[in-house]
Amino acid sequence: LVKLLLAPPNLLLMDEPTVFLDEASVGNLNGVLSRLRELAGAQGLQVVVVSHERSIAGSFDNVIDLSR
Repeated sequence: LVKLLLAPPNLLLMDEPTVFLDEASVGNLNGVLSRLRELAGAQGLQVVVVSHERSIAGSFDNVIDLSR
């Protein structure tokens, strides 16, 4: 278990990261997510975000819309 916790992750899952944020905070989070995408790409980290907030989709290269 310790070895697992010390190893860098390959996958980051974010479930509704904007759910309790106001509009200004969502805007700030978009900047953080864009930077996270850059860092994740450099480190080989895959990021999966599930959200109803469409504005954060622009922070990512691949978007899957399940509303249709």
